[in-house]
Amino acid sequence: MTVDNKKMTVSIEDNGKVSSENIEKVPGIVEAIRNKTLRDLENEGCFVIPNSLKNSEDLGEEQFILQSIFQGGKEELFTGNVMGFLGKDKDKEGRPINERLIIHSRFSRSLDKDFFLWYMLCEVFGVAPPSLVNFKTDASTNDEVLDLLCLVFPYYLKEAMKKGVYRTYVEREYNDPKVKGTIDIARHIALNTPFVGNIAYKRTEFSSDNYLTELVRHTIEHIRRKPFGGDLLSQVKPEVASIVESTPRYNQAEKRYWINKNKQKIARHAFYKEYLTLQKLCLKILQNRKNAFDESHDKIYGILFDGSWLWEEYVNKLVGKWFYHPKNRTGEGVQYLFEKNNEKIYPDFIGRDKEIIIADAKYKPKGNIRINDYYQVLAYMSRFDSRHGFFLYPEVAVDEQGDKPCDKPLILGTGHTYGSTKPRRVEKITINKLGLVIPKEKSSFDDFRKKMRSQERIFCEKFHYCHYCPNVNFS
Repeated sequence: MTVDNKKMTVSIEDNGKVSSENIEKVPGIVEAIRNKTLRDLENEGCFVIPNSLKNSEDLGEEQFILQSIFQGGKEELFTGNVMGFLGKDKDKEGRPINERLIIHSRFSRSLDKDFFLWYMLCEVFGVAPPSLVNFKTDASTNDEVLDLLCLVFPYYLKEAMKKGVYRTYVEREYNDPKVKGTIDIARHIALNTPFVGNIAYKRTEFSSDNYLTELVRHTIEHIRRKPFGGDLLSQVKPEVASIVESTPRYNQAEKRYWINKNKQKIARHAFYKEYLTLQKLCLKILQNRKNAFDESHDKIYGILFDGSWLWEEYVNKLVGKWFYHPKNRTGEGVQYLFEKNNEKIYPDFIGRDKEIIIADAKYKPKGNIRINDYYQVLAYMSRFDSRHGFFLYPEVAVDEQGDKPCDKPLILGTGHTYGSTKPRRVEKITINKLGLVIPKEKSSFDDFRKKMRSQERIFCEKFHYCHYCPNVNFS
């Protein structure tokens, strides 16, 4: 825990029990988030990554950030699969409190450099770690949080631009002899007295230079001026070029005007739904430190990462070559549990081999994989006639070797305890818990990244050790 004269900062881990001694030092934040879901905090002004949670099976709207459970008449608080930063500047009466809460990865040994979170962010969002960004996630200043938002900007820009440049109807003002719209009498008198042949008029046009693309352009120019901006934007060169070409009216002095315009006019067109997330992100990046998250400082603000989603997308980077990856957030690759398209299901990973393997990514400790998780995977295995299932989870590093084979598989039981007849199935049905060892924190991010690369190779090679997967090549 970090304390200074102006700010009270408390750090806690994800997926664990919270020490009441520490958490009581930020009572304003605790009151604001206790038994609140990620969706609740998103609605109150926090920026949540990923932005759409409505279809998430592992986290979703029901997941608590800080859940209270009464045991033996005493309240105990627990965190879930969420990492990030939360702040609260004033209490309900408007008195300054300046509280900060950091939920860091449980794999971080030092609270000022959560390398594992940064590593997953860089891998999932496809960006190289900006060398000049401070890798602290304690967010002692809001500037560090805004740098995190800048890091994910290329990803959301690319997602939005898959639909092309945002276009909408805009009203333009003209003053020339060729009238092609409605005459603006007041402006005409002001501009054209004495009359010299021009007429002031307005015209509605379907244009790519509009309130939203101007906001995106201002965000691009804002990031470009940062020390790491050039490297960051170089990874979305085509998208940046399209925005620049579409905004010939760009004027740096109009930034405040376009911020206010976008706060009043939300992009809600169904076809351009990805632009709504991009719009929210741009507003938070462009506003100053005090207003970046919420203008009502008595409310909670911050940035939160869905650990389940991050882990699943990161694992897909490792094994996606050998698995199909249905995406429940977008509906891509939807499967059905029953015939005639009844009951949608989204297994995390469906093997591409003839002998189908079902794998489920779990951002939780191995000991927290419980009976409901088994039910889910077994249902998927039954649906796809699979004999082998996997849980893929992050494992705490016990030593630096990390070369142990797969855990002993769990074999589905047969028969029952009633009577003497115990039918046996011919083929075994197995589930294996397969962990990716997360190395201990290193002195630098580059060292940590090298060690992660080594552990990733070991993780994929572990499939070879499973004698029941001879036909799957993970080389």
